[in-house]
Amino acid sequence: MRHWRWSHLLFLLCVALSFLLACSRKEPVKSESPPAAVQQPIERQAQVSESMEGAADQAAVARPQLTYEQSNGQILYLRYCAVCHGKTGEGDGFNAYNLQPVVPRNFTDTAGMSQLTDDQLFQVISKGGGETGHSVLMPAWGNTLTEREIRYLISYLRLLATPKSAPGMSARFGSHCPSAIFGSGWSSRR
Repeated sequence: MRHWRWSHLLFLLCVALSFLLACSRKEPVKSESPPAAVQQPIERQAQVSESMEGAADQAAVARPQLTYEQSNGQILYLRYCAVCHGKTGEGDGFNAYNLQPVVPRNFTDTAGMSQLTDDQLFQVISKGGGETGHSVLMPAWGNTLTEREIRYLISYLRLLATPKSAPGMSARFGSHCPSAIFGSGWSSRR
């Protein structure tokens, strides 16, 4: 029995010693550049990153920051409305095809949107199309969105409806003053 214990102990000692020897050998790290197959994607990634930064800088020059209300409205619009009304508000969203023969409202139609008051937009968004004499396919968002969130949406819808000035530029981002966007008589405390 004693022989068995010593053999096990000797075995464990050999394993531990070999482990320590294996771990103690440190080979110097070579500071070579990565192989060409790896280097090309890295260089391409750097080029793409630089071009994206340039595009972001151009976009920042082309359109100033949205106001707080417009920014929140844009987030809500993209989450709840863009599926039917489209990302740009032209009524061509992913789900618009399924709503035929009804066509979702085009929020970029300046003439059509100028005929609607903020209160009318608020009623349609909160109560839905069926309750307000419009399409029954327009859902009521009053139980989902707060009054403030609906006002943010209206702010963004008014932004979409501003006329475009020069090619590639949009007047909709030119002013941050609510009265310039909503017309006189607009109040953020409604």
